[in-house]
Amino acid sequence: MQTSKVFQNWQKHQPVSYVAKDVFTKKFLRFDLGEFLGFKGAIPYPDPSQRALKQQLSRLWGVSETMVTLGTGSDELIERIPRVFLNPDDHVLVVTPTFFRFADASMRMGALVKKVATNLESKFAVTDQIVLEIIECANVNDIRIIWLCSPNNPTGVPIADKHIARICRETKALVVLDSVFWGIDEQIKNQVGLVKRFPNLVILRSLSKIDGGAGLRIGAAFGNPETIAPIESWRLPFNIPTASLTAGRDLLQAIGENHNAKTIIPKERERMFEAISAFPSFEIGAPSDTSIFLLRHKTEDLFTLLRGEYICVADMRRTTGLEGMRFVRITIQSQKENNRLLTALTNIQKNEAEGR
Repeated sequence: MQTSKVFQNWQKHQPVSYVAKDVFTKKFLRFDLGEFLGFKGAIPYPDPSQRALKQQLSRLWGVSETMVTLGTGSDELIERIPRVFLNPDDHVLVVTPTFFRFADASMRMGALVKKVATNLESKFAVTDQIVLEIIECANVNDIRIIWLCSPNNPTGVPIADKHIARICRETKALVVLDSVFWGIDEQIKNQVGLVKRFPNLVILRSLSKIDGGAGLRIGAAFGNPETIAPIESWRLPFNIPTASLTAGRDLLQAIGENHNAKTIIPKERERMFEAISAFPSFEIGAPSDTSIFLLRHKTEDLFTLLRGEYICVADMRRTTGLEGMRFVRITIQSQKENNRLLTALTNIQKNEAEGR
């Protein structure tokens, strides 16, 4: 994948870092990181190579370390990729509704955003027809980056692997697939297969969602080594703090041993969907496969109604592709918190029945 002129200029003239990225044994005393001796245990500088965490991820995913780069959450990677591959006035493509940061990060580099819209009638699914529209738009407009999201944020709807493969095969664009709502290890086998087949595919993962590590801010991208290399080289040397790197390794170990979210979230989602379907006034936007879903009141503004019940939800009323539909995005929580939401919906339904 050809890099941007900005990136090429930076790569040609970049200053030489004074921080070594080599791997050191415990025998080494490091005098190159400016660490204050009085707080040696509290504020050691992060490993600039991030090798230990990359090794864990590469083993988990069955890929080489050269296929992995890390970010301060997937959000940093979404910001970094356009900086590496986009020039001003290049075109990118998003499939609406989707995560606003795809367009946001692209426009920060002066890119122009093309949109292909899914619809409520098909429950916001990426259908065969949508795939055709994506391919046509990409080829006609010389699209540089196609942003895909599976499971999609905010709908929770996944994209079929066959559709992802076709988009990669029939376009020249860099395809960035945000899969953070699968967590770090769900559905990974098929995606690794796709990455090995298509060098123009980069996949984003994160510990932030069902893995419960949002505060650690650890995201990862994996793809063809030649595509990952410039993304890796652009990152700041200490973008992830030592505490997060350490906790991230511990969390990955725990995920490998026992991942409660894998069973809790599907059960709670099914329970929530069943309960909500009993309310005549509410409508679920799409059959989500993950920890988020769209919900609306059929006639009233649900965001405002829930605020009256002291419930805070994601406001999707002005989201591109959802304008005027009155949807909010719900995130599955613990059973106790989910029951609190169901109580609020019950109160809204009751007040409506009583004419209040």
